[in-house]
Amino acid sequence: MKESVQAFLDLQTIDQKILSINKTINDKSGDIQNKKTAYKKLDEQINNTQEVLKKSKIEFDIRSSDLLALNDKKDNLSAKLQNVKSNKEYKALEIESRNYKEEAESQTKYLNAAEENIKKMEESMEVGVVDLADLKKSIKDMILTHKKEHEDSAGAIEDFKLEREKQVSAINTLEDGLPADQCFLEKYNKLKRLPNGDAMALMEEDTCQGCYMRVNTQLASKIKSLKRMATCTSCHRILYVED
Repeated sequence: MKESVQAFLDLQTIDQKILSINKTINDKSGDIQNKKTAYKKLDEQINNTQEVLKKSKIEFDIRSSDLLALNDKKDNLSAKLQNVKSNKEYKALEIESRNYKEEAESQTKYLNAAEENIKKMEESMEVGVVDLADLKKSIKDMILTHKKEHEDSAGAIEDFKLEREKQVSAINTLEDGLPADQCFLEKYNKLKRLPNGDAMALMEEDTCQGCYMRVNTQLASKIKSLKRMATCTSCHRILYVED
């Protein structure tokens, strides 16, 4: 049993190395995708801000023209007030002048706030454009690095695959002629898809170290007494004991 267990543990080590390389590649692909998503989101924000800024400036120009017109009307009324001939006419012009003044103050208040808002949007745009350029460069650098690492990893994976073929061949030799219930290669190949590739599980104190469930007494006794591998009835990993 010791030779078979070690053969499977060695195979698992090879598979976990391949899994680790692939995971690293996939994680970095995910990082690049996240950067691209962030770039797209920021680009959309900049475009939206640009559109709002454009409309805000148009509105600002219109309101500025309106304020100039109001001030002209107010000045004209002030001149008329100097030449009124009746108290009634004076009061009417005074009310009209006060209305123009209030409207002009309201427009001025709006324009001051709008000017401040436009300034903030322009500053935000400047920062956003710089950040967008930085993101673009970062994505380009990450893609180039990832491409090189992918090429390097491909060579390492091929080496591990060759090593795996030799290990599988050795296990086939060990299992040749054994009863079906003592052959585990086919089961192992299905189990290696588990997270972290943990297809093998040590049994300690009649407990599977893969799922930490208690192994039933009969199966635990069989594994220990016959020194054979067996399948955990809970997680289906291949159980073994250390000599």
